[in-house]
Formats: sequence, C-alpha cells, structure tokens
Amino acid sequence: MLARELTKVHETLYRGGLGGLAARAASDPNMARGEAVLIVGGAPVVEAAIDAARLDRLLAGLLSGLPLSQAVDLAAEVSGERRNRVYERALVLRRKSQGEA
Repeated sequence: MLARELTKVHETLYRGGLGGLAARAASDPNMARGEAVLIVGGAPVVEAAIDAARLDRLLAGLLSGLPLSQAVDLAAEVSGERRNRVYERALVLRRKSQGEA
C-alpha cells in the first residue's frame, strides 16, 4: 500500500502489489506529489516444525544418555517444536523402549 499526504485534505491510499503500484505511479501524476509512505507486508510466519520421524530419532538419541526432562528440553530447542509435543513423544518412546505398549 502507498499512502500519500497522510492527515491532509488530499490524503490518498493506493492498494496493491509493488508491481501494480509502480505501474500506477508511472501513469498517475498525483502519486508524485507530496509526501508518501510505502507500507510493505512481511513474509508470513512459518512454524519451525519437524516431522514426527525426525523428532522420534532425535529424542531416541537424547533419551539414551539423558534424563527425560533434559532430553525434552534439548529436543524442543533444536527442533523448534513446542515442549508439550516433544514431551508427549518422549513419553511414548520411553514406554516403547521399556516394552510397554
């Protein structure tokens, strides 16, 4: 979005992508007048998730040498997963390794 002459009588907002705004600016002489603010949206937030198989392999390695809580904390930090999800997977893996279903 391009905002021109904010808080003034001739305040104008132009909405669109950068390419569209550039094309409009080339053909609209009013866009060159006064002060303008270009507002650019950021990239969408992407969760740093790890697939279940990779998380299980990571946890299995950590659980073989560390207490449950430490293994979960490290796996959550490395994977970017929520600690609750990592803890639940760790409990399942620990039960499986102890022969429980």
